[in-house]
Amino acid sequence: TSQLTFVSPTALDAERQYRAWGLVVGTEHRESPDHMGAELDFLSYLYGRAAEGAEHGDAELMRRALEAVAEFRRSHFDKWASGFFKAVRDRAQTPAYRAVGELGILLADGSWQ
Repeated sequence: TSQLTFVSPTALDAERQYRAWGLVVGTEHRESPDHMGAELDFLSYLYGRAAEGAEHGDAELMRRALEAVAEFRRSHFDKWASGFFKAVRDRAQTPAYRAVGELGILLADGSWQ
C-alpha cells in the first residue's frame, strides 16, 4: 500500500495496476502513483513488455501487456493527459517545453498510432 500521507482512490488504483506487473512506484521520493511521470513510465514499461512478447513469439505476454495498456489508458492516462500536455505547451517558456507539450498531446490523443 502507498506510503503517502494523502492517497486518492485514483492513486490507489494506479498503484494496484503497477503491482499487478510487479512494480512499485514512488517509494523513494514519495511520489504519487498517479503522477504523470509515473504514468508515462508505466505505459513505457507495458509497451516494452508487448514488444518483448512480439520479439520472442510470446503472444500471451503481448496480449496481456496491450490489454493492460488499454485498461490503464482508459482508467487513468486518457482522463487527464491531453489537458496536462496542452497546459505544458501553452505555458511553456522555452521551445523544449513546447515540444514536450506537443509530443505529449500526440501521445494522449493517439494520433501517432
